[in-house]
Amino acid sequence: MTYRIVYLCPHGAAKSVIAAAYCQQLADQHNVPLHATAAGTEPDSEVSPAVVALLRMEGIDVADQRPRRVTREELATASQIISLGCDLGDLARPGMPIEHWDDVPPPSQNLLLTRDRIRAHVEQLLAAIERADVHVPDLAKEHVDDSDS
Repeated sequence: MTYRIVYLCPHGAAKSVIAAAYCQQLADQHNVPLHATAAGTEPDSEVSPAVVALLRMEGIDVADQRPRRVTREELATASQIISLGCDLGDLARPGMPIEHWDDVPPPSQNLLLTRDRIRAHVEQLLAAIERADVHVPDLAKEHVDDSDS
């Protein structure tokens, strides 16, 4: 089973791109079967050049990505939805669980602080997913139950 996370920011061009890129990188490094995507409600025409440059310096290439509009179907099939300052309006069905990372500042104010806050959130999220035993089958056998600690 692949865990699907949809990261959303209004323009799908900065915060959601950073979050999805870090999330996918960490999931791949930890062999967590996860697919992270970035989208927006009012997408820009391109990913922020500052975000492309920042992630490129960290070995992540998002230069070919294009911001896109999130769909109802995508939200309905997501394992988890993370909003970074995004109002989903009528796209989200009533009762749909959406996690809000409202403490992430706009990248235009402080890109490095934005990156650091997002990375901290992503690391916590991946740790929680790993604790929930969302692993590929052969790794699940190696999972140690530390609930007695």
